[in-house]
Amino acid sequence: MSFNPTGGVPSKQNRLKLEGIVYMYTNLLNRKKYVGETINEKRRRTQHFQSYKKGKQLIHRAMMKYGFEHFQYTILERVYASTKEELKDRLRSRERYYIYKHQAFYDGYNNTR
Repeated sequence: MSFNPTGGVPSKQNRLKLEGIVYMYTNLLNRKKYVGETINEKRRRTQHFQSYKKGKQLIHRAMMKYGFEHFQYTILERVYASTKEELKDRLRSRERYYIYKHQAFYDGYNNTR
């Protein structure tokens, strides 16, 4: 166990070294949503911005149609794990949860459940 200068046992979150996020883009004009997950937030946001003009994914075609400035970015949840495999499993699970919660598959931009 590591030394904790404030005393007590380190929190479970501090022992889980790897972090990822589940995020959502919301179209401010029609309220449709896209939910995604990543272990590298900065890279993924850059990819969305650079890819939207190519229009390969449904979310990117919508960004091209309505304008990137009409999409609000929100972090829904930070996910922690001690191994990369565990982190990916947790992220996929939480992404599916939010896709259903926000109806991003049936009335949004997600193509997979």
